[in-house]
Amino acid sequence: MEKEKKLTAILLTALFLISIAIAIPIKQVNASPVELHVGLGQAYTTIQAAINDANQGDMIIVHEGIYNENVVINKSLTIQGTDKENVIIDGTGLSGKGVSVEADYVTIKNLTIRNFKSGNWPWGIELVSASHCVLEDLIVLNCTSGGINLWKGCHNNVVRNNLIKYCDGNGISIYGSDVGCTYNLIEGNTIVDCAFASTDGYRVPAIAAFSGASNNIIKNNVLKQEAYVGKGRGITLWGLTYSGADMPEADNVIHNNTIMNFEVGIYIIGCNPYTGSVNLIRNTTVTQNTVTNNLVGFKQIGFEGGYSPITLHYNNIYDNDDYGALVDITYGTAILNATLNWWGDPSGPHHPTLNPDGLGDEVSDNVDFDPWLTAPITVVSSKAGTDEWLEFPESDVEVYVSGSATVYIATYESNPGASFMGDIGNYIDVYIPDTSGLTELEVRKYYTDEEIEALGLMESSLRMYWWNGTDWLPCSETGVNTAENYIWATVNATTTPSLTDLTGTPFGAAGRVPVGGVILPVDKLSVITPWLLIAAIIASGTILILRKTRP
Repeated sequence: MEKEKKLTAILLTALFLISIAIAIPIKQVNASPVELHVGLGQAYTTIQAAINDANQGDMIIVHEGIYNENVVINKSLTIQGTDKENVIIDGTGLSGKGVSVEADYVTIKNLTIRNFKSGNWPWGIELVSASHCVLEDLIVLNCTSGGINLWKGCHNNVVRNNLIKYCDGNGISIYGSDVGCTYNLIEGNTIVDCAFASTDGYRVPAIAAFSGASNNIIKNNVLKQEAYVGKGRGITLWGLTYSGADMPEADNVIHNNTIMNFEVGIYIIGCNPYTGSVNLIRNTTVTQNTVTNNLVGFKQIGFEGGYSPITLHYNNIYDNDDYGALVDITYGTAILNATLNWWGDPSGPHHPTLNPDGLGDEVSDNVDFDPWLTAPITVVSSKAGTDEWLEFPESDVEVYVSGSATVYIATYESNPGASFMGDIGNYIDVYIPDTSGLTELEVRKYYTDEEIEALGLMESSLRMYWWNGTDWLPCSETGVNTAENYIWATVNATTTPSLTDLTGTPFGAAGRVPVGGVILPVDKLSVITPWLLIAAIIASGTILILRKTRP
């Protein structure tokens, strides 16, 4: 129970952090901003000159051209290019950073920053103690220190939908140092070949969160190696201690990223190897990521005690060469909570003693992997509620919570169990980490008339089924609402499945009792047509007979 309560707290924190990061408020600092234009034939020929003349809240529009300059933004402004591929801040022959942001409420979007390769920390863009900034729809190329750096005291920033390629350092770095970096959203970025193994053995991550980088969201990014296959790390959290504040109670969320072709896909280091300190990263959730074709999919080091504060659920982890999940026991032997993941095969991950028949990715000791998913998943959503309906539109599901609970709904790509007669082909997973405050759950799975008609099923016969690990069984309390097109099932302490079964339970639906075999789609017209022909023949024969017998 203590483990379940802890997990519930972690999941609730993840939900809270994601909701915060989706809409970080951006302050309007000037009610009447002025546009300043930069480019050939415009009022300004350099971006810096326009910045120097601008007032707080003004917008600088940069027209097509190559601007060979270092840019320092020290006031709240919007810098926007007219064409991100042809508005270029170029560092050829220059030293230092491409763009240095030293003010809050700065927006930079729709332009390219490239070729900053020499001097003092030549990042493409660096935020220095800057908050509430937006870096969006940018291209960052060939910068030696890395693409984008959030440095010391950067809070509530958004780094979204950027393409970062061929940088010798991190694609995106969040480095709190002695003052922390919190509540930043890193979303929808594509990072290619920005991570590698350096000559001194340091493994550079594509996205890195270091030393007091806490409560950040890393979601919906695509990270891959093309030239450096098998080198570097995809996402790294490194828990170096820092002196400016106590460690926060919640840490980062890593959600729905695609990570491929690295030495390690996701690496969470909860220790300071220089001091030997451990457990320096707090509650961190890793959900719905696709981690594939790496040497190691997920690696954990630096935690001691029972379970580590890292939870790894509802991820697709497969085709990784050495390990799907590896716990390095150099700095502690805490167990990794890695249940409810897809490991590449319905038989689960391979472990030489705990699951020797598993055909999925290898897992090391100290990995809790059972139960696992028996099919890959596409969508995961979580919501918490008390005596209310929770909506999961991505899965066409609604859930009514009687009592209080956090509910996870996942959508499977394919059937997570055996085939069964009448199957409508939609499968969800219901997971409730703590059912102690829950008295009953009603699950509604919506369908369309077209789906049912294509299968040739009687709509009134639709029922919900659950996978008990061996068979698809009808839920004991289930039915269909044909007027509103949903199949429902009620789950409580006395039903099958019961509330205690909701530890990651697949649900499906069918039009009749599953007795084996696979139902094939039915073309109603093809079924009816032969009978219509026979009826027509009989009718015509009858008419002929009648004609012959008429006097």
